[in-house]
Amino acid sequence: FADLISIDFSNNQMQALPARINLFSAVTSLNMNNNRLVKVPDAIGDLTTLTYLNLGSNNLDDLPSTVGNLLELTHLLLNRNKLTILPLTIGRLEKLVELDVTDNHTTSPPVETVALGTQAIISFFRCLLQARVKRRLEMPDLGLESFPMEIEYMTYLTSLDMSNNRIRELDTKLTSLVSLRIISMQGNDVPNIPSHVAEMSQLTELNFERNSLTEINKRIAELSLLRKINFGHNMLSALPPMIYGGGVLLRHIHSLLLHNNEFTQFPHILAEMHSLQTLSLSHNAIVTIPDSIRNLTNLTMLSMSHNRLSGLPQGIGACTSITDLDLQFNKLPTLPPGIGTMHHLMKLNLINNALSRLPASLGSLEALTQLSLRDNQLTILPASMNMLFNVTIMSLSANRLYELPPLIEDLTSLEVLTVSDNSLETLPAKIGNFRALTQLAVSNNRLKELPPTIGNLPAIKQLWLDHNALASLPPSLGRCVSLEELNLDHNNLKSLPMSICQLTALEELWLHNNELEELPSMLGKLKKLRTLTLSHNQLESLPDGFSGMGGLVSLGELWLKGNPLKRLPAEVGNLSTLKVLLLP
Repeated sequence: FADLISIDFSNNQMQALPARINLFSAVTSLNMNNNRLVKVPDAIGDLTTLTYLNLGSNNLDDLPSTVGNLLELTHLLLNRNKLTILPLTIGRLEKLVELDVTDNHTTSPPVETVALGTQAIISFFRCLLQARVKRRLEMPDLGLESFPMEIEYMTYLTSLDMSNNRIRELDTKLTSLVSLRIISMQGNDVPNIPSHVAEMSQLTELNFERNSLTEINKRIAELSLLRKINFGHNMLSALPPMIYGGGVLLRHIHSLLLHNNEFTQFPHILAEMHSLQTLSLSHNAIVTIPDSIRNLTNLTMLSMSHNRLSGLPQGIGACTSITDLDLQFNKLPTLPPGIGTMHHLMKLNLINNALSRLPASLGSLEALTQLSLRDNQLTILPASMNMLFNVTIMSLSANRLYELPPLIEDLTSLEVLTVSDNSLETLPAKIGNFRALTQLAVSNNRLKELPPTIGNLPAIKQLWLDHNALASLPPSLGRCVSLEELNLDHNNLKSLPMSICQLTALEELWLHNNELEELPSMLGKLKKLRTLTLSHNQLESLPDGFSGMGGLVSLGELWLKGNPLKRLPAEVGNLSTLKVLLLP
């Protein structure tokens, strides 16, 4: 029988497989469905050519671990048996596309993982197999409602990741994991941190983000090695007293994430955690920050965005190690002068507040690289802002600015400047000093003209000037040879300078809703142009020939609606890349 490749003993009364089943060394399919098997011999593991094994509808209560040697197996049917625990070695069967263990009473894998199908079951066992080697157990997204029964014997584990399951409590079995340092439980349904967590004395990191936490047991303060905590996206409104034996034991915490909870007050115990480097309380309902925040001199990142702050304490200026300060979406009308002492601050986000003025001390933030002030009520900027020499990104859109301070031109490191949705009538005469600028947004202002120095921006790639009152463009614009996107719609343009045809890197040109009567005859030089919007102008014709419309060999979208066009150049019909054509 050495050449036998398929064996079908289904629908018999067999109680056992032959002990020397391994003699069928070439078999690829073995069907033992609907017999009375109570045991499978270890020799089954020698049938290494098997791709199909059907042991369904028998009386098996276990499988030999040698089944893990069947590395070619694609279909393993074990349904309708009495199996409770499958061998871990099933995790080796990487080619399995079907593993049927329905109608058993399995505890390993648990029924909720079985319900997710073959890949979830394989992942379950593979994770258990790899845990000893990695000293980490990683079992995310397996539908688990409890910890695997094997876990209490995994005393070698240093890290446990059970994220995105359906676990509701921390099993007491975890206390046997004497080497465990990291627990990741994000995306489960745990309502509280139990007291026995204090017995896991080696813990350094706890992640319970996106659970249903309403309280934290005070014994968490006994975890003296704890350095990182993530309790974000829960229902916490208070922290327990972090005091044990007369002292604040969590004073060595480095990172504490409490975002998206239900805090209405800044937890005062935080001011005692002098080692804090990262603190997030964003998306809560906190009204004030206590002046005692000055104690957090090691803080490098503070996020208080999406709260109800109406002021900042002067003491925040003592947090001189902060590099990232996020205060967006609050109700701040102004900033304390002390903010200027935060000499390491690199990112300051104040989007969507009620700021009507800024302190002159803002100019002392010499390390600042990103300043976000969009959606406030600023009418003027302090002259001291010209000292922010390292700023690369500045957002000033959606304020009430009618001018930019002349000395802003000294900010030669600027790469992105957005001042849309203001009341600007002019741009600084020396805007060309921004040699590093790649993006300039001045949409929805009151500009009537552009300074000639606009052409001195060699790095500019995106220029948004739409919704203004521009009647003409300076010829110098043609020197912005890196320009890829130029938005000029909703202005008063009657013509375009011929120099615009020098913008050979241009991919998008938005010109709809102007008063254009003609286009430059050499428009066809824009070989990379993909989008050209000309709707609602006064165009009676388009430039002919390959130097005109015929040269736009990359054009995919052309808008012409709302023009008095009498004809289209024949070359438009030869534009093979054109996908969208809006005709008058």
